[in-house]
Amino acid sequence: MKSLRVGLIGYDGVQALDIIGPSDAFTIADIETDNGQRRPCYEVIIVGITNKPFRAESGVSFQPHTTLRNAPTLDTLIIPGGRGARIGQSSSLIAKWISSRAKRIRRIASVCTGVYALAPTGLLDGRRVTTHWRFANDVARRFPKLNVDHDALFLKDGPFYTAGGITASVDLALALIEEDYGPRVALAVARELVVRGHTVRAPRRRDLDARDPGAVAAAGLRRRRRPLERAGSRQRARAEVRARSRGPPRWCRESRSAPCRRSARRSETSLTCRRER
Repeated sequence: MKSLRVGLIGYDGVQALDIIGPSDAFTIADIETDNGQRRPCYEVIIVGITNKPFRAESGVSFQPHTTLRNAPTLDTLIIPGGRGARIGQSSSLIAKWISSRAKRIRRIASVCTGVYALAPTGLLDGRRVTTHWRFANDVARRFPKLNVDHDALFLKDGPFYTAGGITASVDLALALIEEDYGPRVALAVARELVVRGHTVRAPRRRDLDARDPGAVAAAGLRRRRRPLERAGSRQRARAEVRARSRGPPRWCRESRSAPCRRSARRSETSLTCRRER
């Protein structure tokens, strides 16, 4: 099986993490081949409007691998969000290009306000979508044919995916990796990125390689899998708000150390977890 090609569209005024988060997640993912070698699961390319470097909102500069005009065939397309997608000509240029290529792309996703560049194509009409909570009302007003969910972390409707704000791009990437290669690969990426284990479904213990202590330990992160469309439920949002009300330091320690403590208790393999100080 060849590596799947993922394209991320870049433009001036993009949100840098919307590019970097998914890019790192897809780049980390790999599998073992029949001859024992590791092979990358994905080929990640940045597609610019032009071949010139573009600047993110934060000032970070990116050099695209290719342009909209010269982009190769893509398996997955991701449209990051950012001020540049909401204001200016970038969104119309991107939307026009997507409309001409959509039938040849297996799945298309927008992150955060990247929906401003995807919605004008009409491909999302009648579908459930989400975006950054700050802009959900504006998206619903400007694109009334969309069924906007204000609370979701990310949603899937047919071959189209939409994610909430910024860090939700990593959750979305993990879900796509799990769809393509299963929960074991997705969990391995989540461990590398130090992402909490609730996002992906843990594999059954008997399916794990006992020689891989990390994989066995990760099985301790098993939780009841939620349907993709409920990934960002209002109940979860309220729980996190209550957790944050206890103060950032305590919330950070608990959110990172709790999964490790559960893994250590449930796994047959010891798992060392140092608590943040």
